[in-house]
Amino acid sequence: MKSKKLWTTISGIISVILVSQFGLTPEMSDIVIMAVATIAGSFNIGQGIADGLSDGKTSSGAR
Repeated sequence: MKSKKLWTTISGIISVILVSQFGLTPEMSDIVIMAVATIAGSFNIGQGIADGLSDGKTSSGAR
């Protein structure tokens, strides 16, 4: 459970669910959801590249 990619994905999903609870306009909800998805996706891709280039020495310490 030390995976940064897993926790980023879970946080992104929770954030998207919470956006619907704030009563934002549909347009604003779309903007916020796209921003969260873009940030989480970009982080996961970047972290995946970093992990792939790390020769098995990931930032979480797992091997």
